[in-house]
Amino acid sequence: MLEIGCLEGRSNLIYHVALLSFLKSCESYYDSISCFGTGDCIISLTSGGHADDQHKWNTECHDGEAIIAIQDTGSDFQGFGSVWCRFLFPKKPPSFGLYPYYPWCNVRDISLREYYCYDKLFPSDTYDTFVTAMSSSQYYPGGISVSSSYKCCRLPDGYHFDYRRCEYRYTHDRYGEHYDNDQWLVKCERGYIMTGIGQAANPWTNALHYTWIQCCPLFYDPMFVVPHPPSNKTVQRQNITTTRQTILANSATAPPEETTTAVPT
Repeated sequence: MLEIGCLEGRSNLIYHVALLSFLKSCESYYDSISCFGTGDCIISLTSGGHADDQHKWNTECHDGEAIIAIQDTGSDFQGFGSVWCRFLFPKKPPSFGLYPYYPWCNVRDISLREYYCYDKLFPSDTYDTFVTAMSSSQYYPGGISVSSSYKCCRLPDGYHFDYRRCEYRYTHDRYGEHYDNDQWLVKCERGYIMTGIGQAANPWTNALHYTWIQCCPLFYDPMFVVPHPPSNKTVQRQNITTTRQTILANSATAPPEETTTAVPT
């Protein structure tokens, strides 16, 4: 009987330790990710998202979600601490938790001035793509991180962007004062999705600040025929031809170099 009592006490201890560990993990999870019944999730850039080798993005929206807003709480948008993901694709077939959530994605690098998901040199690869994940390369006190790259994924079948009605949401007012507070002021309108993010240097301090996000309107029409852009090779070939013509034109209009002729003595 004594041995049975010891075994029961030991099993109870293991159960309570496991329960406390589970509750602690839930507490840390909901400190970094807060989801609501409206289909919205607030994710911290410094501790949210995925941290394993399969994902490689410290902050990433879940299946069927897209980023619609960014928030900073004290760095004048030299970085930002949280992103707002919203569920926007109810017609998308679920991935059932399997990663990746979207089959066609591109990586954009802000440090290379790739401020938009769409790239005019790679139109067939980047049209109808939106921001779904951010990386962090540097951290500031107070939970602020600097993202150098972000992931853009192709819209699910039947969904499209109306690029004629894209808008910008600035991180500062007309006097250059940044909206670094606990309010979500840099946010796309309802039905719009984040498709780019801009960065510029402060002319006085030379510090880099995020200055705007681009938001494009989403619509669903499975019968809509997308006017496909030209292929990547065609655009790049035209760009090379234009560059060569510009160089030749500049060479033709340049003043001739001065030459000296030897005078016989």
